[in-house]
Amino acid sequence: KDTTEGRYRIETGHTCPSGLAPSLARRVQHVAARAALAVGVRNGIAHTEVKIPPGARTPYVIETGARLPGDNLCEIVEAATGVSEAVACLQAVLGRVPDTVASRADAATIRFLLPRRGGVIREVSIPELPGTHSELHLRPGDTVPEPADSSCRVGHVVARAETVDQAGRLAGRVAARSRVEVS
Repeated sequence: KDTTEGRYRIETGHTCPSGLAPSLARRVQHVAARAALAVGVRNGIAHTEVKIPPGARTPYVIETGARLPGDNLCEIVEAATGVSEAVACLQAVLGRVPDTVASRADAATIRFLLPRRGGVIREVSIPELPGTHSELHLRPGDTVPEPADSSCRVGHVVARAETVDQAGRLAGRVAARSRVEVS
């Protein structure tokens, strides 16, 4: 998860896989599984968020719950791995063994487009590059709030590539070339 700096920590993007060192990624998985079990999740999907302070190697649980993740995370996981978390969740609910075997080992990144300030959107442009697709959440004429939380997102771009770094650079290029004009 990527966020803005400062007073308001707005989520600006997500990446799958995380890009963490394998030993730290295994630790995060272990902590997330224990958190889900601690709140009674025994089957199905649990969305668990952890925070790892800069320079630390200990993940701290922020939240966990028996639900699918938001913020297009299912789309990012499926783009990177080929696994549909929504389908896996339905399979578990129906008493079937969820299909969670990855059919590919790519990386995917989403970057949310934020305005510099609130107001009425005059123009939005998101360039298309190979390996990306984008979506607008708000359109010209819509009012966008001041950037204080995720409700100010104007749109997003998703990039898929072979590595985390490649996906991040690709999404970053599109986000940097995108324009959100507000009056």
